[in-house]
Amino acid sequence: MRIYRPIQTNNITQKFGDNFACIRIYPPLKIAYKSKDVCPTGYTDFYATMGLAGHNGYDLKSWHGEPVYFPVAGDYEWFGINELDSNGGRGVNVFSKGRVLGEYRKFRFWHLKESVIKDGDRIIPGQLLGYADSTGASSATHLHFDMKLADEERNSLNTDNGYAGCVDIEPYFENEFILDILHISPPELGWVQKLYSLLASLG
Repeated sequence: MRIYRPIQTNNITQKFGDNFACIRIYPPLKIAYKSKDVCPTGYTDFYATMGLAGHNGYDLKSWHGEPVYFPVAGDYEWFGINELDSNGGRGVNVFSKGRVLGEYRKFRFWHLKESVIKDGDRIIPGQLLGYADSTGASSATHLHFDMKLADEERNSLNTDNGYAGCVDIEPYFENEFILDILHISPPELGWVQKLYSLLASLG
């Protein structure tokens, strides 16, 4: 199994185990980043608040609405399920139908603007899953993705490991865009979408 970059933009802002994020102490929900390992006034450590030892996946900076593709290559079968959390975070979960390297696997792609899959859809490498945004507990438009081990009923395993069951993808990760690996050209964006994305990236 090889895991590639699910978006074209190449800017990894957090890896597994990093601890850069802070959360506002009082509502409304807001995320900020540490400066010199210290949270801004009025914020506290995000991952400790969530009961985590650190970041449990990879964060990739993206532009608003950037297409997100399934980045896992290998001779395995996958299916997708949509999810919406209590903070308004939108995501797609992709599960293996059988064992991958001895275990069932679950991948999560989070903070999406929208998903383009239906629950139960077969997912193949390079398939469009949705579009990046900043939904849920997020400080800016980006994609969070992670990997968990699961059982046959899609329940996450080892949820008390300090990372809510997530495991580091580093041994399998190649920082190359999945569509480049598959020699597929992404659909061209219209000039209006390109202009909107540029303006959104400038703040």
